[in-house]
Amino acid sequence: ALAVLAKQSEKPKVASLIASIRAGVLEGRGLSDTMGDHPQAFPPMYRASVAAGEQAGKLDRVILRLAEHTEKRGQTQQQLLMAMIYPALLVLVTIGIVSGLLIFVVPDVVEVFEDQGQTLPPLTRGLLLVSAVIGNYGAILLLSMIVGAIALRWYLSKTGPRLKWHRVITRLPLIGKLSKTVNSSQFAATVSLLINSGVPLVDALRIASEVVPNMWWRERLQIVRTRVQEGGSLSRSMEEIGDFPPMMLAMVSSGEASGQLDTMLERVADAAEREQDAAIGTIMGLFEPFVLIIMGVSVLLIVVAILQPIFELNQLV
Repeated sequence: ALAVLAKQSEKPKVASLIASIRAGVLEGRGLSDTMGDHPQAFPPMYRASVAAGEQAGKLDRVILRLAEHTEKRGQTQQQLLMAMIYPALLVLVTIGIVSGLLIFVVPDVVEVFEDQGQTLPPLTRGLLLVSAVIGNYGAILLLSMIVGAIALRWYLSKTGPRLKWHRVITRLPLIGKLSKTVNSSQFAATVSLLINSGVPLVDALRIASEVVPNMWWRERLQIVRTRVQEGGSLSRSMEEIGDFPPMMLAMVSSGEASGQLDTMLERVADAAEREQDAAIGTIMGLFEPFVLIIMGVSVLLIVVAILQPIFELNQLV
């Protein structure tokens, strides 16, 4: 199977990776062991699941679950990317149109009234000032924004600032709710997959706490793992940190009582993914008209600033 995968791969790097794993298996090493030689390609969740599947003799089922899990995550990421394309294009078009009007149209039109010695209204003078700043210092402003973005990214790459930023994200009105939904969905899906693969609960919690994207959530999940390791139930430990929705806590408690924790966590993950899709749709639905309103107001101000001197000139005549 690994030989076929290596042959059909179109990317030489991927083919080399699979060939390396196949060589390790031919030497008598386990698949999870050879995957551990490439941690960048195979996260801890994958390696732990494969190791549990090898020990239980269920490697085919475990890999099938991993494939389904990966496809779900890929679909979610693709959906998020597609939802962001239109608003991003809308923002770029808005910036381009407003900048073009300010740099090329406004100065030429207003110059006619300045040549006649007409006193320009405050709105028109302010617009001319903005136009001059963009025309003379636009490149410097753009470069400053790029440097600032790079500096901010470098600052947030540090553990302390990134942890604080991720905590702020969880407190924001709409974004915070979406962040909680995404992280709880990722946590539930990972724990369900690992338990289903035969990984012990404590190990599954440790791995799940490492794969969630938000660092603040990772800290909270480490607390959950510690309390479960000390003998507490999963539902009670999750309830004590106070970041999980009540329905999720109830379903986890029911799963523990009935011995179907993996099934309940899978249902929780599915419900969280549906809620996540709804939240993304709501945010995108609000963002698009907001950008259109900003664009409309900007163009309206430009048109009014141009028309005001014309109206005043007509009144003088």
